[in-house]
This record gives sequence, C-alpha cells and structure tokens, in this order.
Amino acid sequence: SDPIGSEPSKIAEQSEEAAIAMNIMQKLPERQRMVIHMFACEQLSIGEIAEVLEISSEAVRSSLSLARKELRHSLTSKTQR
Repeated sequence: SDPIGSEPSKIAEQSEEAAIAMNIMQKLPERQRMVIHMFACEQLSIGEIAEVLEISSEAVRSSLSLARKELRHSLTSKTQR
C-alpha cells in the first residue's frame, strides 16, 4: 500500500465532511450553534459557556445535547445518500 498516495483522498474526504458539518451547524438555532462552537472549537467548559451566555449550566447541557443530536442525525442522513 502507498501511504502517500492515499493521503490526498483522505484529506479530500475529511474536507468534504468538515464542509458538510459546517453547513449543518449553520442551520442550527443560534444558541445551539454558539454552545457547540464554544465547547468544541474554543474548548470552554460548560460553566464558562453558561457564564459567557448568561444562561444556566443545565441550559448549556441541553443546547449541547440537542446540537450534537442534530449534527449526528444530519451527518448520518447525508452520508447514507
């Protein structure tokens, strides 16, 4: 097997998946989009996100859960086409 030859196809696949995920994230409700971005990209804790957004930790957990569920559902349905 040629690890160098397979690398471009892996990069292309990852780029496509990232583009799909970004597209799906844009469709999330604003709070869910903000929470998942702060958690995954900025690596803020639930408590920090709650403080920044001035909402309860439970509201952050709920938004995070809903966003993850929607991302999972949308990614699954897009990759099964």
